[in-house]
Parts: sequence; C-alpha cells; structure tokens
Amino acid sequence: MIKKVGIRIVAVIGMFFLFNLLYVQLFFPSDLEEHGDVYLVTKELPDSMDVVYLGESSNKSFHEDDLDKRFISDLIADQFTDLKVVDLTKEAAHAGIYKKMLNWIAENKEVKTVVVTMNMRSFNADWIYSELETPLQKSAIFLNNYPPIINRLILSFKGYDIKTIEERQKQVLEKWEEDIYTTPYFPFEDVRDWDRWMDYTGIKNPDGSRNVEKTQLACHYIKTFGFELDTLTNPRIQDFDEIIQLAKKNNWNLVFNLLAENTEKADKLVGDRLTQLMKRNRDILLKYYGKKDVTIVDNLEVVPDREFIDQDWTTEHYAESGRKTISRKVAASLAKFYPDSYSPKDFDNQYEFYNDFERENKWEQGARSSTDEFSFEKEKSSIAGGKFHYSVTFEYELERIPESKRKEVYVSFMYLQRNQSHDAHIVFECESENFPKQQLSEKIETDKIDEWVKVEQLYRIPEGFKDFGHMKVYVHNPTEEPVYIDNMSIKFR
Repeated sequence: MIKKVGIRIVAVIGMFFLFNLLYVQLFFPSDLEEHGDVYLVTKELPDSMDVVYLGESSNKSFHEDDLDKRFISDLIADQFTDLKVVDLTKEAAHAGIYKKMLNWIAENKEVKTVVVTMNMRSFNADWIYSELETPLQKSAIFLNNYPPIINRLILSFKGYDIKTIEERQKQVLEKWEEDIYTTPYFPFEDVRDWDRWMDYTGIKNPDGSRNVEKTQLACHYIKTFGFELDTLTNPRIQDFDEIIQLAKKNNWNLVFNLLAENTEKADKLVGDRLTQLMKRNRDILLKYYGKKDVTIVDNLEVVPDREFIDQDWTTEHYAESGRKTISRKVAASLAKFYPDSYSPKDFDNQYEFYNDFERENKWEQGARSSTDEFSFEKEKSSIAGGKFHYSVTFEYELERIPESKRKEVYVSFMYLQRNQSHDAHIVFECESENFPKQQLSEKIETDKIDEWVKVEQLYRIPEGFKDFGHMKVYVHNPTEEPVYIDNMSIKFR
C-alpha cells in the first residue's frame, strides 16, 4: 500500500510539473500580455545593478516645452560616474506594489541600493481605496514566487484584493468619516466636514462671483491632503515597514524619496491650515523612519507651483527644473554610499550632455528614431535613413550654457554603417532672433563596415549666437540605407 501511495504521489507531482511546463510554453506569454504588466516591467530589469529607482508616473512625466525630458532616475544616474542606475516605473504604483516588486527582485536579481518613491498622497483614503487598486493587484499576481500555473490559478479564482468601484468609493467615504481630527481646536470634525465647508464657502472672483473651478480644486486638495497620518494603522506605513525588513534581509542600502507636493497652491487655495497639516505629516514620516535608520529625502516643499505640470489636479508631475531639483537631493543622499562615484551636477549651469538612446523622449525625435536593430553596448541606438532621415536631435538654448563655455561644441558618438551607399552628415545648427540660421554639415566618412567606430567633430559657435542662439546637433541621412548612432556626447567648452 505504501508503494502504491508513493507511486500516486510521484505521479501527481509529475503531472503538476508537466501541466506547469505546458502552461508556460502555451499560455503563459499571452496571460502576461493581458494581465501581468507589473511582472513584465519588473522582469525587464538587468540581472545586476547598483541602484534601482522605484517610482510611479512622477518619474517619467515632463512638460512638452522641457528641453531636457529625462526621467528623475536618469538625472540621478547622471550624477554618478560609474554606477549602473536603472528605474522600475509603474503608473499609480504605491508602497504595496513596490513591496511585491522588491520581493521578486530579491529572488531573481542582484541590487545594492534601492530608492523607493514615497508619495504623500498614497497615505490618504482616496488612494488606499482607489478604484485602480483592483487592476493593480491583479497585474502583480505573477510576481508571487510560485510556479506560473499556481499564480494563474490564483488569478482565475480571484485570490487578490478585488472590489467594485462602488465598494471602493464606500470604503473611502467610511474612512473619511471614521478619521476624526485629533488636533486641538481644529474647526472641523473630519475631512468631509472640511470639504463641505469649503464647497459652501467657495472661492470668489474679484467681482464677488463664485469661482467654480478653483472651489472644486480647493475641495480636492482638502480631500487629498487633509488627513492626520497614523503610523499605527495606516496600511502604507505597514508596506514601507515591510520594505525596510526586506532591505535588511538582503543587505540593501535603502532610501525613501518623499516627493514634492504643491504646497504653494495648497496655501493659496485653502490656507495654511492645510499646509501645516501636510508639513506635520511630513515631520511624522521623517521622525518615524529616522528612528528606523532609513535615509529619507525630504522634497515636500522644494518645487514651486510653476514647476507642476498639472495645475488643475493634485499630481507629482514636474517640469524640467522640478525634476532636476529632486534628482539633486536624491543623488546627494546616495553619495554617502558611493562617495568616489558622486559627481554633483549644477543642472542650471550644465555644459556636458550624454545620451545612450535607451530612453525615449530624452532628446527630441527620441521615440521616432530609436531602434533596437543594432546597439553599441546596451539595447538601443538611434537610426538615420530609411523612414527616419533625422537621428535623435540634441537641442538646447545657448543662454543656458555657462558664458565661459560658449565658444565651441565638441561632439562624439559611436557610429555603424552596413555599407557606404548612404549620405550621412553630422549637422550643427544655430539660429537666433537677431541672426539668420547657420548650418554646418560634415559628411561622415569611414571605411569600416559592420563595425562600430567613434566619430568626433568640433564646431565653433558663431560670435553673434553666443548670447541668444538656439543650438541643434543631429545626424541627417536622406537615403534609404540607414546608419546607426549610439552613446552621443555633447560638450560645450
């Protein structure tokens, strides 16, 4: 009997492995495509990295007028000479999702330092019980460290936090009414009471009429930030605490990046009662995690109102200067782990630029002329020729370059041609309101075929353009035979 039972157990185990193998081969890829976007973005990380930056849409948002459209994580990486800094960005993600990502990374990747975005809004009821929570939890199922077929069964039987939009909204309302303000002499009982008062009072136009848009926005600021943070019961606190435990277990350096909120607009719309509450919640986080020996970067008030892209909503989407301010502070916090690699950048006086073309929108033309057909070191390069005659284009205002560095431009990049049946030129272009456009075009010539070579060119900036000029550098190839450009470096000197 023991022998028969043993045979049956072995047979069941064998069938399980067989079914799992068949599932992985036949159905797993399509399931990931449909349900596993959190798993897919996590899986794309390299096997080994020095720093991984976990963020949501704040990391990659930019203003359409930004000259430098790089991610916050890219700007951080730019301040370290020899570190492999990568990002893990998932829209609407919060500490609960980051925790799942990091658990999977701990089992499958090598990392030394983890930077986790800490979004003040994510501690409020509206985000904790957001209608986005169900799809987020669903998309993270495949991060569980179970065989794929088990994760698929969990997905099929809805073994995750699943609620309807109506149920989520009910949770939000109940939480708002449950959380009674404990601040002495506070004039409102709870956030709903405060919201109703603002809606009734309203914000007035100069002529005394009701400003509907500003009143609605003020109410939204109250519902977003008008909460008292309780470190004993808030689920986001518990998520961050578990991230700390995971970091200690894996000997990771850990940094929490507390994002900037538009305290300037909050003060204008609602008043200092709200901004003081926001600052008090910030102070609670700093004190709480300071005791846990975690580096927390305080960016709450460092970005002015004009640098927030969304002026009619409460988001952490910043224009160029805002992203650079945050990146400087995060990079400075990482310097204690990597003092020999740290090279702080004064982005307001930047005169060296680099692009490995791995990231879309880093420079102009980025998404259209990026290709993974060939690359020098990583996965992507920029193409010129065929459908896209222009490579990724560097574009910058010369007045933003330090005056002492406006004499000439040194350009270098890696270059690959499949044959010589093309007409590729490197183009330097300057224009200004006071002077006609000037363009210098130099043909790229090399005998090397199917071999990466370094191209270097020096361009002197015309005297009249030094104060007002607009500079572009790109490769132009009007033929059907493409050429490839990688690791472009621009240095003003």
